[in-house]
Amino acid sequence: MSPSHPDEMREKLHLVNWNPKMIAALSCVCKWFDDFAKRVLWKEFCKTRAPKMMVDLQSCGSHSVDGNWRALGKLLIYCSGCSKGGLFNNIHIPGHFVYRTRFSRTSGKSFLLPQCRSDVLYVSDPCEHLDQGDDGDIGFFRGIFKSFSMSKVRKMLIKKGAQLHPTELCPYCKAKLWSMQEAKLIPTSASCRLGAYEDCTEYYVCLNGHMIGVCTLISLSESEEASEFEDVTTYDSLNQKDDLEILGSLISRIPKIINVQQCVRHQEFVFVDGSWQNYEGVHSSLVDNKA
Repeated sequence: MSPSHPDEMREKLHLVNWNPKMIAALSCVCKWFDDFAKRVLWKEFCKTRAPKMMVDLQSCGSHSVDGNWRALGKLLIYCSGCSKGGLFNNIHIPGHFVYRTRFSRTSGKSFLLPQCRSDVLYVSDPCEHLDQGDDGDIGFFRGIFKSFSMSKVRKMLIKKGAQLHPTELCPYCKAKLWSMQEAKLIPTSASCRLGAYEDCTEYYVCLNGHMIGVCTLISLSESEEASEFEDVTTYDSLNQKDDLEILGSLISRIPKIINVQQCVRHQEFVFVDGSWQNYEGVHSSLVDNKA
């Protein structure tokens, strides 16, 4: 059952800068909201938070992106971390939202072999997790290919007969993953760009072109000056007074939903006693929204 004025919903969410928590919560109200969020709201979120990157990713004429807008929105603001026994062996660092992230097309070239550098890859600066015991200083990074289905990297993976990981999936879109290390497609320039040890840099690429990786840092990396092909994305927390009033007014348009407390229970965020609280399952909620 849809609200009578979807334009009004867009206007209200624009006022709060397309707050991701609010979009995720609305997606759980009903199927109509979930579909609308997938088609419109996450797209607006991505275009607002990384405008230059979105223009470039869509410059081939497509109105969509590989893997869907919700997955890309999560990639912009979320460090997936790693669970013990997962993609990166014994490293256990919980996923978390990142307040500020720089994505660079220039940096992306360093993660490609010379014969693949006509591909377009945006990569984030490493999210640093320092003093991890025997593992040292760990950095997680993430990225996305433009038009991955037509990329040279994908063609090389297929030509090499690279095997998909048997169990692990992309934390952003749940697609299967290729190991770039096993396919021997990691250039030495990647570790140089990250400020990491050469033999301690590893990353995966999923079928939709999302990249996730980990490295052991030599020292704290220094950000480069921004260029026309770089974007800085930010993650906003809810302004509990103003934003919840907007959320409540949007939800009130749906019959049978009495108040926010009754309808907003989500894999990631729960509205309890007037405030938003984190809920177990944070790493998958923006991919697997359920009412």
